[in-house]
Amino acid sequence: MQPHRDHWYQIALRAGLTHGQVTLLYALWTAPAIGIAVLSAHLGSLVAVGGWIGYALLAIAVDARVRRAAQTPLTQPA
Repeated sequence: MQPHRDHWYQIALRAGLTHGQVTLLYALWTAPAIGIAVLSAHLGSLVAVGGWIGYALLAIAVDARVRRAAQTPLTQPA
Protein backbone atom coordinates (compact mmCIF):
# COMPACT_ATOMS: atom_id res chain seq x y z
CA MET A 1 0.00 0.00 0.00
CA GLN A 2 2.96 2.32 -0.59
CA PRO A 3 2.94 4.93 -3.36
CA HIS A 4 5.14 4.10 -6.32
CA ARG A 5 5.77 5.03 -9.95
CA ASP A 6 5.96 1.61 -11.53
CA HIS A 7 2.67 1.49 -13.42
CA TRP A 8 3.15 1.04 -17.14
CA TYR A 9 1.48 4.40 -17.80
CA GLN A 10 4.07 6.19 -15.64
CA ILE A 11 6.94 4.27 -17.24
CA ALA A 12 5.66 5.26 -20.69
CA LEU A 13 5.55 8.92 -19.64
CA ARG A 14 9.15 8.70 -18.41
CA ALA A 15 10.02 7.21 -21.81
CA GLY A 16 8.82 10.46 -23.40
CA LEU A 17 5.34 9.52 -24.57
CA THR A 18 2.54 12.03 -24.11
CA HIS A 19 -0.71 11.33 -22.28
CA GLY A 20 -2.47 11.10 -25.63
CA GLN A 21 0.07 8.65 -27.02
CA VAL A 22 -0.22 6.41 -23.98
CA THR A 23 -4.01 6.49 -24.23
CA LEU A 24 -3.80 5.61 -27.93
CA LEU A 25 -1.45 2.72 -27.15
CA TYR A 26 -3.90 1.39 -24.58
CA ALA A 27 -6.74 1.61 -27.12
CA LEU A 28 -4.64 -0.05 -29.83
CA TRP A 29 -3.66 -2.72 -27.33
CA THR A 30 -7.27 -3.44 -26.31
CA ALA A 31 -8.67 -3.81 -29.84
CA PRO A 32 -6.67 -6.93 -30.81
CA ALA A 33 -7.46 -8.54 -27.45
CA ILE A 34 -11.15 -8.14 -28.19
CA GLY A 35 -10.61 -9.50 -31.69
CA ILE A 36 -8.71 -12.55 -30.42
CA ALA A 37 -11.41 -13.24 -27.84
CA VAL A 38 -14.21 -13.02 -30.41
CA LEU A 39 -12.36 -15.13 -32.98
CA SER A 40 -11.44 -17.77 -30.45
CA ALA A 41 -15.07 -17.99 -29.31
CA HIS A 42 -16.10 -18.71 -32.91
CA LEU A 43 -13.10 -20.62 -34.28
CA GLY A 44 -11.97 -22.66 -31.31
CA SER A 45 -9.14 -23.09 -28.89
CA LEU A 46 -6.32 -23.49 -31.43
CA VAL A 47 -6.93 -19.96 -32.70
CA ALA A 48 -7.11 -18.73 -29.12
CA VAL A 49 -3.79 -20.29 -28.16
CA GLY A 50 -2.00 -18.97 -31.25
CA GLY A 51 -3.54 -15.54 -30.91
CA TRP A 52 -2.72 -15.19 -27.24
CA ILE A 53 0.86 -16.42 -27.71
CA GLY A 54 1.41 -13.85 -30.46
CA TYR A 55 -0.25 -11.18 -28.36
CA ALA A 56 1.96 -12.02 -25.36
CA LEU A 57 5.14 -11.91 -27.46
CA LEU A 58 4.14 -8.53 -28.84
CA ALA A 59 3.42 -7.31 -25.30
CA ILE A 60 6.87 -8.37 -24.14
CA ALA A 61 8.54 -6.60 -27.07
CA VAL A 62 6.60 -3.34 -26.61
CA ASP A 63 7.12 -3.37 -22.86
CA ALA A 64 10.87 -3.96 -23.22
CA ARG A 65 11.21 -1.11 -25.71
CA VAL A 66 9.27 1.37 -23.57
CA ARG A 67 11.13 0.38 -20.39
CA ARG A 68 14.48 0.75 -22.20
CA ALA A 69 13.45 4.21 -23.42
CA ALA A 70 12.35 5.18 -19.89
CA GLN A 71 15.88 4.45 -18.63
CA THR A 72 17.51 6.56 -21.36
CA PRO A 73 17.83 10.27 -20.61
CA LEU A 74 15.38 12.32 -22.67
CA THR A 75 17.91 15.09 -23.24
CA GLN A 76 21.54 14.58 -24.09
CA PRO A 77 24.11 16.67 -22.18
CA ALA A 78 25.81 19.34 -24.27
